[in-house]
Amino acid sequence: MILQFKCERLHYLLNTHYVVNVYKDRLTIGKNSLPKYEYKFTLQNVLHWYIEGYKIQAFGIQHKNVIKFFKANHKDLDQLRVVCSSLICFDNLAEFYRQIDVDDSSKIMDQFSHETYTLKFLNYVQLQRQVPLLRSLNHPNILKVRECFMYHQRTYVILEFVSGMTLENYMVKNPNLSHLQCQSIIVVSLKV
Repeated sequence: MILQFKCERLHYLLNTHYVVNVYKDRLTIGKNSLPKYEYKFTLQNVLHWYIEGYKIQAFGIQHKNVIKFFKANHKDLDQLRVVCSSLICFDNLAEFYRQIDVDDSSKIMDQFSHETYTLKFLNYVQLQRQVPLLRSLNHPNILKVRECFMYHQRTYVILEFVSGMTLENYMVKNPNLSHLQCQSIIVVSLKV
């Protein structure tokens, strides 16, 4: 178990208190050792957020075609976001980021940490193919996925930001690279 915290399921009459257990591939919600809810961290599942005043107040999971929300301490919910950020798609996180470069819409800033990231739109097929691949690779010259989220029926991936020109743009601007230049680029790219 990676994380554990208390939550509250809001009902019309009596609220129910649960314990959330977060593992590397799923989260469970229940009262005792037997969970009432289990939610796997896959890109097909979406973890929903209820945000108020730039703080996460509750998270929601889809259960029997209904999104059920669980209220918890915002610090615990921030930890949940960090733990599962690259494992599952989120919903309703767009307001946490803002565009910081008028000329480059992909350059964004996290409103809280003030760190710069890259925003990339992916269709569903690209998301299913690229994100698991990027997650499985651990190399200093390969961008790391921070989180995926959905906004207005579109899927976005937040990647670490690297300044400068992309390799693709460099090759477009320099179409006549010599064999030695190509070899040098490959060696630098693969160097650990």
